[in-house]
Amino acid sequence: MQKSTRNNIKILVWFIAVTAVIVMAVILITNFSKEAHAAADDSEGIQIIQSMEDAPVAPIEEHIFQMEKEEIQRKLLEDPSRTFETLTDIDTIIVGDSRVVGFAMYGFMDPSRILAGTSWSIQEIPALYRTIEQMHPRFIVVAFGINEIGQQLYTPVYYSTHESYAQDLVYYLDQIQSVAPDAKIYFSSILPCNELGLSLQPGFGIIPERNKVIRKYVEDAGYGYIDTEPVGYAHPDLYISDGVHFFAEFYPFWGRAILEQIIKDGGIS
Repeated sequence: MQKSTRNNIKILVWFIAVTAVIVMAVILITNFSKEAHAAADDSEGIQIIQSMEDAPVAPIEEHIFQMEKEEIQRKLLEDPSRTFETLTDIDTIIVGDSRVVGFAMYGFMDPSRILAGTSWSIQEIPALYRTIEQMHPRFIVVAFGINEIGQQLYTPVYYSTHESYAQDLVYYLDQIQSVAPDAKIYFSSILPCNELGLSLQPGFGIIPERNKVIRKYVEDAGYGYIDTEPVGYAHPDLYISDGVHFFAEFYPFWGRAILEQIIKDGGIS
């Protein structure tokens, strides 16, 4: 009986030992599996972080900069007074005929930045080379064309074809560029006349077709083009009694068209 008891004790001890080994093995296998999965997860996470760290920051910064720039531009264009302040701040001058004179006459821009005169044509431009050279402007807006159509009294020059006018215009733009090599030059298209102006002087009806030819020549030569025809069509009530020139209220719309094109071309950064 005593011998049998000892044998039973040995069996129990052996059973407990085997069970303990099995339990330990299960625990070790489970822990190893968890660690393996954790290691895999850590490895994947590290790869993601590394890929984020390796990615260039510039595109994100550029996106933020672009959003801020667009907001600034929107505010500039919403306030007409800021439009002209901005044109001045970015060192813009406007060269042209009697229509351009209004920018200074109505007080929108300093007269020193408006190189214009009554009945002027593009053939007045050579007399301005020295002045433009001394001013060192960043942007030069050239706005001629109404007198060269030859419909008004005292018109000094008449271009019978669109091509001859566009060729001469580009020649003078080239000369301006030679004295102001760092400037960006734009041609502001010939503003249309309203219905009254066309009834008084039907010859001005060629303006849209002439602008098409001018645009091709100007852009092919590498200069900027500002399409102002929509401005004229949108505000026919802002023309004075001759149907050609403008009331003061017209100029903020023209100034905005100029600034919008400069902004579009990346002139304000």
